Amino acid sequence: MKPEDMEQIVDGICYAWPLSGERVIESMLPAALDPLIEDLDPSGRLLSAQARVAPSILYQLRELPASYR
Repeated sequence: MKPEDMEQIVDGICYAWPLSGERVIESMLPAALDPLIEDLDPSGRLLSAQARVAPSILYQLRELPASYR
């Protein structure tokens, strides 16, 4: 897995979580946020690709129970 692909993987996990209801997926989401932010690329094309999934990820993180935030 390339670091620049991380956001697509996390977005997929965000999509799978409400469908599955698995608590293990729910617990992985907050831990994935810091590496995503740290690996943002400052260049235009890659940054835009990374940012395109941000609304979905942020929405799913907002939906987590307070115990995970």
